[in-house]
Amino acid sequence: MTQTVRAGFGWSSEESAWVLYIISPGLEPSELAVSWPEAVAPPSLLERYDVLAELGYAVVQGGPEAWEWSEAADDRGEPFLLAYAVVRPLTDREVTEQAALGPG
Repeated sequence: MTQTVRAGFGWSSEESAWVLYIISPGLEPSELAVSWPEAVAPPSLLERYDVLAELGYAVVQGGPEAWEWSEAADDRGEPFLLAYAVVRPLTDREVTEQAALGPG
């Protein structure tokens, strides 16, 4: 049985930044994360996909519809937006192509 890995994306009040992170099948955020502390608006779709590739992942289904948006509340009751997308590890070919592009 294949276990689903997801990318999570949203505003972190702890970091005061937009954060993208990989979520393991057990629904625990991993150490693989990137943040945009200076960004007021959320990073673009292309920026998120570039970061996913740098982390070694790609979305299973591309485009804006890949991200499921929801609203939640933090422990203080403050609302925030959060998005999830199903991701997969890059193929060997994609890893080679990513390495040829160099650091983003």
